[in-house]
Amino acid sequence: MLTAMTPTEVAAIGERLYDEKFRLGCEQTNWGDFIAIDVESEGSIVRPTSSSALEAAMRANPSGLFHLIRIGSQAAFQLRGRFHGSQNWLSR
Repeated sequence: MLTAMTPTEVAAIGERLYDEKFRLGCEQTNWGDFIAIDVESEGSIVRPTSSSALEAAMRANPSGLFHLIRIGSQAAFQLRGRFHGSQNWLSR
């Protein structure tokens, strides 16, 4: 079991697993859906929405650490607007 990982570490492992194990198959059959990757078990759940993917993944492993990817996109979500103050929100 992995311990005390930062969000940045979870994302890096999730991206690596997606590239190595899931990208090819998912992008051929599930374009636009969401994949929740459990970075500890290296399992995944694919669903049509982000919330359904995370809910299913959390039911499968309530203590898991998940990385969410929108299949075929560079990011699961896009942030718009201006950010002020501390940009180091990941370390909180």
